[in-house]
Amino acid sequence: MHAENRLAQEFVNDHQKLTRGFSRIIEAINDDRWSAAVDEAQELNRAGGPHIAFEEDVLYPQVRQSRSEPYVRNLYDEHQVAIAAIQFLLSHPEPAKIGPDAKAALIDKLQTGLDHAISCGTLLSILTTLDQQKQSDLLSKLQQHRAEGKTMTDLAKQ
Repeated sequence: MHAENRLAQEFVNDHQKLTRGFSRIIEAINDDRWSAAVDEAQELNRAGGPHIAFEEDVLYPQVRQSRSEPYVRNLYDEHQVAIAAIQFLLSHPEPAKIGPDAKAALIDKLQTGLDHAISCGTLLSILTTLDQQKQSDLLSKLQQHRAEGKTMTDLAKQ
């Protein structure tokens, strides 16, 4: 498979994982299956980190060339909202300490992550318009981020 096809396929696969992960977490919380939500958050934390690192280091600078600064800043901000939700879940393994307001706020943050994963997937077109060599370079960078293995919570801004 050519690099440009692989980059597009990997990008789509990552967004499917992110979308499924956020959806499963929200569903588990709504069904009062807190431990399942925490388990899903642990998996999403691992699986989502390399992709978010790739977007922030590689994709969003490309997006900045064709979109407004507020648009791009919002992409970064939405990552931080989603990361905060994952951090919250991982630091609260027991639901008994979570009130209804905190639960609703958590679901809102997770929904931001889900909405972002869905809409950010449309940025694929920016990648597919690049020449084959650039796409090959970007695929290498995505693979490098995966090898580094940063989690979503590793990417939290203080």
